[in-house]
Amino acid sequence: MTDFFSNLRVRVVPWTISAAAFGYLISLGGLILISLILVSLGVLDVGSSQQDTTVTLLLSALLAILMLGVSWYFGVSKYRSSISMLGFAKPSGRYPYALALAALGLSLAFAAVYGLVVQELDIEALKPPELPEVFVGEGGNKVLAILVLAIIGPLGEEVLFRGLIFGALAKQMKVIPAIATTGALFAITHFDVAVFIPLAVTGMMLTWLYARTGSIWPPFAAHFGQNLIAVWVAFYR
Repeated sequence: MTDFFSNLRVRVVPWTISAAAFGYLISLGGLILISLILVSLGVLDVGSSQQDTTVTLLLSALLAILMLGVSWYFGVSKYRSSISMLGFAKPSGRYPYALALAALGLSLAFAAVYGLVVQELDIEALKPPELPEVFVGEGGNKVLAILVLAIIGPLGEEVLFRGLIFGALAKQMKVIPAIATTGALFAITHFDVAVFIPLAVTGMMLTWLYARTGSIWPPFAAHFGQNLIAVWVAFYR
């Protein structure tokens, strides 16, 4: 366990928790606004004929761009710092992408075990849902889904949570509580109690990977892999 938490590279960032909180709240507001827009269009109504995967994916891309924008503003522009402060740097340490692959495997394994336990206990409220039809419904654009759900979305989330938020939290608390808090915030943002625990665990693994490698790219690679698998399964189930 000591080795697991050794060699963590906590970058000393210039922004404060208040700046990170503003970035998080603005992103959260954007998520709520987009959800309200989709509801008003009838897109999120399962029984509606108005469901449009393209609209949903494009609005999801806008949310990811918003996350990137607030991270850049509160983490780079406001403090006149380098984008390397947000993790846009070469990974350090040995075999960073092997660690990313290991984190991906552990995350998938935990999600699978969690799903089996919940299924066995028959706890309906905690059964993880499949990827919503509004993302991969009949006639859905596979290329657009992969671009948004596996590339743009994960990049926005990694920069916001690992770069901006974890960077600020690690200034004010020890690294392990900062990793746990970042993981919890990552899960909360998805607004689904059924996936809170597996997403929190995934968020903590990605944050640990960020702290271990000092770069946004290994956690992005793991995040990309997990979402790509989810999109692929959703389209070909």
